[in-house]
Amino acid sequence: MGRFTVDGSAIVLSGQPISSIKLEARFENQRVWLDRLVAALTPDERLVAGGSIGLDKTIDLQLMTDGIRLQSIPSLQTRLPAEGVLRLGLNARGSIDDPDIDGQLTVKTIRINNEPVADIDLTLSVHDDEARLTGNLNFAVDAAFDLRSSDFKGTFTFDHTETAAYFRIFGRPELHGTLDGRITAAGNLNAMADTTMQADLGAIALYWDKKPLVQSDRLVAHLAGGRLSIPESTLTLISKGQLRIKAEAQTTGDLDVALDGRIPLAAMRLFSDDLADARGSLLLDGRITGNLEQPQVNANLVLEKVAMTIPGLQQRLHDLGGQIQLTPTRVRFEGVQGFLDTGSFSLSGSVNHDAFTPTGMDLTLAARSLPVEVPDTLSVLLNSDIRITGKDRRAAARGEIVLLEGNYYRDVKINLLKMAVSRERAVSPAASPTRIPYFDTVDMDIDVNHRQSFLVENNMADLEISPDLRIGGTLAKPILSGRAQVTSGTITFQRRTFTVKKGIIDFVNPYKTEADIDIESQATIRDWTITLAIEGTLDNLKLKLTSTPSATSSDILSLILFGRTGSELTGGESSQRTSSQIMAEMLADTFGEDIKRYSGVDILQVETDSTDNNGNGDEAPDVRVTLGKHLSDRMTVKYAVETTDGEVTQKAIAEYKLLENILISGFQDSQGVYGSELSFRIEFR
Repeated sequence: MGRFTVDGSAIVLSGQPISSIKLEARFENQRVWLDRLVAALTPDERLVAGGSIGLDKTIDLQLMTDGIRLQSIPSLQTRLPAEGVLRLGLNARGSIDDPDIDGQLTVKTIRINNEPVADIDLTLSVHDDEARLTGNLNFAVDAAFDLRSSDFKGTFTFDHTETAAYFRIFGRPELHGTLDGRITAAGNLNAMADTTMQADLGAIALYWDKKPLVQSDRLVAHLAGGRLSIPESTLTLISKGQLRIKAEAQTTGDLDVALDGRIPLAAMRLFSDDLADARGSLLLDGRITGNLEQPQVNANLVLEKVAMTIPGLQQRLHDLGGQIQLTPTRVRFEGVQGFLDTGSFSLSGSVNHDAFTPTGMDLTLAARSLPVEVPDTLSVLLNSDIRITGKDRRAAARGEIVLLEGNYYRDVKINLLKMAVSRERAVSPAASPTRIPYFDTVDMDIDVNHRQSFLVENNMADLEISPDLRIGGTLAKPILSGRAQVTSGTITFQRRTFTVKKGIIDFVNPYKTEADIDIESQATIRDWTITLAIEGTLDNLKLKLTSTPSATSSDILSLILFGRTGSELTGGESSQRTSSQIMAEMLADTFGEDIKRYSGVDILQVETDSTDNNGNGDEAPDVRVTLGKHLSDRMTVKYAVETTDGEVTQKAIAEYKLLENILISGFQDSQGVYGSELSFRIEFR
């Protein structure tokens, strides 16, 4: 007889943390007695075992938990993050070689992906070398496994079973439905190819956000001898569509699937939020043969009034119709035509392919009055006739694009003043070329002509451009070449309008689309004719200002910004005006009209006086800002704020015109001072 104890803490066993473990055992009467075995995953979650094991290989053991959270089991969390409380009770008797085991497993308050899942309640047993599992997993389970032969069999019964929990497990909470029927399966783990299965499901319903998605009265499937067979079955899609399916498949990979039906394209919203407004139908009649690695597809697809908003363009594709024929070596387009907003387009021809990799093509694409809208940037109306032909995995696209109308209206956020005084080179990093199978072997040769001038109308320019261009390169990397000439227009620089005298945009780089700009414009300010020249590429743009008669760069900028030269702003070298006075005048002259327009006031005055009472100019400058509104031809109200010797005073003023030249006014300020004044005014013009 002997006794031994084990006491430990902070143990990790096969990745499972154990807070503490305590074992009290003894050896007596040829048996090992487990008086107490307690393994605590956390202080409040324990697994308790007891019983005995004899030297004659007989056992009498009990195992139970008083509630373990699923979050406390790392091996489970890595496979299926879940919340819930697991309870387990097991009893094992008999011999080690052929035990009799009975147990109960329950999992309550389950949540997966933050969604509630039905409780699990299972009964476990092992008798006569057969393990059996029965109970409820939101559907009835009755399964058995022979420990000696590895044979298995099982029956799964669905009785209006709600499937939402399983979609939540896979992160699709918007899907849910119900299922009736039964699935039975039998086989051997060592010969899975000989497994037999019979599925007879009825009242199948799948919903997407409470809207019917897929429904079927019955779906039957048989698996025997390595062959899966689905007799002809009909699925209802989104209440209006139907899909008939009949399939035969071998475990070796061979298959023969026939599909026939009408598929509403509203189902595309399941795969992309960008296609949430898709409408129309796809009529499908096809057959897939061959094997999974190299399926042979023969199908006829008919497009019926397809409509959707084009992602990225926010334009409406509508009334798209036509026919697409698929064979194992060719895709053919017949009568495919539709509308993009108010314009029309058509596609015809065929594409040869090898396992859906294009090897050659003969396609004709035509468009009439087709609008292309890039939001907040560009609006183009065009005609086009393009043909793409080729073989042996090379092709060429030739044709013409005619610009009927075009307008680039995106505002340019650029500091032209900074560019005028200091030029910086800003070269963008080269973007990785887009790799599209076969498209990089389609050579482009497309003329770009115009019927009307292309317009640029934004905060910087108002131009009419006459393009004479060509699109070369490849379909994956098109390159623009040729010349676009500015026939007329203006450029706005710091609220000054410059009339374009010469404007040329050349595309001469044979390796990439790169615009070489040469624009010259002029504006007359008082006695000066100022020329604004813009030259170079977009990533190395030069801006140059000159004038006639000649003036310095600073005087030219001063004329553009304020209408005066630098010496005029300072009043000459002998002027006693301070910088604050100059800036006040510049502010009122330059931005006064804009402030009045956007604020709704009629009067804006900014005045400064930096001289002290002795006329020395050593004191902090006094500032007076006056805002006013003409209520009528005779009545005006003003509000003034002024600082005098560091004190702020607010004043309300009302003026009334008694006669044409006689004005009476009254005021009251924030210090309680008030008064009135009668004025006689004569204006000389």
